[in-house]
Amino acid sequence: MHIHFVCTGNLYRSRLAEAYLRSKNIPGLYISSSGVLAADNTSGPVSWYTIRLLKYFGIVKDVAMVWTQTTRELLEQPDLIIFMEPFHLETSKDKFGYEGQNFEVWHIKDIDQVFNGNRELEQQCIFETEATFQKIRESVDGLIMRIGSKP
Repeated sequence: MHIHFVCTGNLYRSRLAEAYLRSKNIPGLYISSSGVLAADNTSGPVSWYTIRLLKYFGIVKDVAMVWTQTTRELLEQPDLIIFMEPFHLETSKDKFGYEGQNFEVWHIKDIDQVFNGNRELEQQCIFETEATFQKIRESVDGLIMRIGSKP
């Protein structure tokens, strides 16, 4: 079974979901991720707050090394696609002609990345990303329960 996670830039939410699910080492399960606007990235291969969470939870080895731009071809391959927000589903339909029926929308919001050196905002970012990753972990754990022995 192939599960694919989609977010905006493939720097944060979808990469965390991909790494967390991959860390479960479920036989027969292939996991990937992409971002509908990943090609617009100017932040490098992954965000600093993603790296922080990956390291803290011991799943750095499970993350893809670079971001991936969502394409029509990528959306045609998976058995199940998880869109982090409705925007990602709509963009996939409008921009990439996605017509699939096997998808879920998880309603996991992005964070504001504008800190301008403000330490207080960086601390708020850490708090928000930890809460977001908790929601991602709960959602992935629920997904594992639903797919059961399907892989």
